[in-house]
Parts: sequence; structure tokens; C-alpha cells
Amino acid sequence: MLIMLETETLSPSQNAVVLSIGAIAFSHEKGIEPIKFYSKIDLKEQDSRIIDPQFVAGWMRRAQENDEALEIFDGARESVCMALERLSCYINAHLTVDGEVWSEGPDFDCAIVRSLYEEFGIGVPWRASQQRCVRTLRNLVKQLAVEINVDLPWEAQADKTLSKVEWDARFIVASIDNLRARRHKSQSSAWV
Repeated sequence: MLIMLETETLSPSQNAVVLSIGAIAFSHEKGIEPIKFYSKIDLKEQDSRIIDPQFVAGWMRRAQENDEALEIFDGARESVCMALERLSCYINAHLTVDGEVWSEGPDFDCAIVRSLYEEFGIGVPWRASQQRCVRTLRNLVKQLAVEINVDLPWEAQADKTLSKVEWDARFIVASIDNLRARRHKSQSSAWV
């Protein structure tokens, strides 16, 4: 199984204040796991982490355009340690030894969550060698002019973090399946 991670933060920095973490397990064989991980994290416990005024201004602009952007700031929050322990349980239950942890970029979601684990003294439930970048995959697909159809509308869910992780997971599966089919087709035609 693979894991897709997504964070909502108040900075692009690796030690950004984290508003929420979302994760979803998936594989090429089984598709998307129905059980997802989501946590809004206590902001008061993150006073040593970075807040970027431009990021906050971006959240304010989104809130003016769409009331749903404010939902990330509402509701109950859990302690950072509790959220990370639950995330570890989720990852340990789904990530296979040869599995991968995907995120928007090597220096963003995985790095941010990794820094939270390190700051709070909790072991990271994946190896750095398991990290993958969905942005790199998108660029590869674009360069190869591969058309990928994801069977989930981008705005399919009210919760944007979970919607994004599910969309990205479906994109990864569809992209890799398409690239495998292209490779198989080119190998088959080489024998003709």
C-alpha cells in the first residue's frame, strides 16, 4: 500500500505551523482505502513553528471568496502528539515495506510532518527513501503528453484536505497505470 499525505499550514517552511494533516492509503490493486486519516492540530502547541504573513493573507483572501476556507480554523483540535500517534498507527496499518509516501513535494508535506515528528520526539513511521513527489509525476505526465482522467471531481468533498489527498492518490494510480500500459505497448511493438 501507498500513502498520500497533505497538510494545511501557515507557512511554506518545513517548520510551519500545521493546521491539519490528511492522509489516504491506496494501491494499484485495491484502489483507494475507504478509511482516511484527518486531524486538525492544536495551534497553541506549535509556538516555536513559523507563521508566514503572506500565507495568512492567502487564507484571508480564500475566506473572502469562499466561506469553506474558514472551516480549517473552526472546530475541535487535538494535541500534536495525539495526532502524530494516530497518524503513525494509520501509516503502520497500511504502508507496506516496499510502499511509498507521496506528497506535493519532497520539501513540503512530508518534510513538514517529519519535522513535527522530530520536534515532538516521536519516530517517523516511514523512511526518507520511501518519499515520493506527486508534483514530479505531474510534470512527467505533462512532458509525455499523457492524458490522465481522474474519476473524482476536484471539489468532490467539503473537506479540501481529504479531497486533495484522494484526488492526488487517484491521479498517481491512473498515471502509473497509464505509463505502465505505454511501456507494455512499446515493448510489444518492439517484438513485431
